[in-house]
Amino acid sequence: QEVSDMSNKELYVENGSFLEYMHISPNYADLIFFECGSERCTPGFSPVNFPRDFYLIHYIHEGRGTLRVNENTYWLSSGQGFLITPDMDITDRADLQEPWYYSWIGFKGSKAGFFLEQADLSDKRPVFTYKEDNFFDEIFKQIISAKDMQRGKELKLAGLLHLFIAKLIEVNGKDGSRPVNSKEQYVAKTKEYIDKNYYKRINIKIISDHIGLNANYLSWLFKEQ
Repeated sequence: QEVSDMSNKELYVENGSFLEYMHISPNYADLIFFECGSERCTPGFSPVNFPRDFYLIHYIHEGRGTLRVNENTYWLSSGQGFLITPDMDITDRADLQEPWYYSWIGFKGSKAGFFLEQADLSDKRPVFTYKEDNFFDEIFKQIISAKDMQRGKELKLAGLLHLFIAKLIEVNGKDGSRPVNSKEQYVAKTKEYIDKNYYKRINIKIISDHIGLNANYLSWLFKEQ
């Protein structure tokens, strides 16, 4: 459908496993909610990614998949998420055995880039992990449910977006010890897991599931580093 003339309008589509709720807002705020959606992908599904003038953050509820950004490939699973910046050249693909089910939130605004910097997310560091609780699952449920609100909808969506970004800053923000690239980050997380669980009966499969990488890739990466 044509959406170029949808300023101050909204689009709600429900079709099987696909659910999208889109809301177009005026371009004058620091942080503007733009769209939200969910998709239970089929095995090997890879969406067509196109240039956009807003940011997207995906969060994986179930399953696995891969994200390729330039020369870097990330093996991701439930409890992880990734950022897509405007004009970012990426390829994401659902796993053939355990295709992922994810949700995304799109936003823009004069301070969007600043807030993402505080959350230590960029095209160089597009991935984050959060498996402590169901915070992000609940945020997406609340955003989708806002479609039924008769009054105060825009204010609630703005508030939920701010809570979403604030949580990212809290759990993923710079702490002065973050590895300089994704490979070092995965190795550091692996070493940390071993340090904390050495007395248990752990193996490469358990560790790779915790880190969110393919076991063979993690083994190769650990040896390389």
